[in-house]
Amino acid sequence: PRIAIAAATGSAMTAFAGAAQAQLGLTVSDNIDNQLPGLTFTDGDIVETNQAGSFGSEIFDEGLFGGTNVDVDAFHWLGDGTYLLSTIFNNRNLGGGTFSDGDLIRYDPVTDTASVFEISEAAIADDVAAASVLADGNIVFSTGNFTNTIGGVAVTEGDILLWNSPTDTVSVLHGQAEIFDDGGAELSAIHAFGDGTYLISAFTDEMISGTMFENGDLVLWDSNDDSASLFFDEDNFLGSNGYNINGASIIPAPASLAVLGLGGFAATRRRR
Repeated sequence: PRIAIAAATGSAMTAFAGAAQAQLGLTVSDNIDNQLPGLTFTDGDIVETNQAGSFGSEIFDEGLFGGTNVDVDAFHWLGDGTYLLSTIFNNRNLGGGTFSDGDLIRYDPVTDTASVFEISEAAIADDVAAASVLADGNIVFSTGNFTNTIGGVAVTEGDILLWNSPTDTVSVLHGQAEIFDDGGAELSAIHAFGDGTYLISAFTDEMISGTMFENGDLVLWDSNDDSASLFFDEDNFLGSNGYNINGASIIPAPASLAVLGLGGFAATRRRR
């Protein structure tokens, strides 16, 4: 179903106008010693923080999968208080449904119900590695396999793809060679602002637009001029984990706290 999600999208400049209030929802890929201030979490949790990483608050608990150890992959906050996620493995139970790693799941935390949202394993025969919904209802996403063909379109795990919701067709917005200086990498997180700018993270440390970033960083990449800058620093995390960001979404404040009742500008990357 096509829904109103304008509150969760918009231009990058609009999102950064109140940088101090900008909130992020994040998932990570490892399950050992994950920490933000005031919070210890797992790879099956979705957590909220800000650009400075000055607090941590749980949005989604891995226990909602019925006690199964689950690694949450993609994450995107929708403007109606529901959100999208995917998992790394198949046969995961959530909100009364059973899902595969190629399903994009829409979860309602108020009713504890879940359903497939637009993209399914049956449609793409691949994993959903990252996803972000645009204001027009189309979905920006990436896949998990090295190479694949979806609806006759050749794709790789480093491409930024567009799912056209009215037609259920796929196109390549930005190929991996356009994004990564070495020609390819695996995208692990995407938030699309709709103006050609993206928050992205890669599964490995990567050079983007001449700057080296870590796999726990969120990078603001502007496809209009091929520039990249640091939005969220891996060093914001605490603990001993190497921290690989697995999913990320801007969460409009104060909706992030009001809907669920939870408490709780870019700088050029310098390589340590």
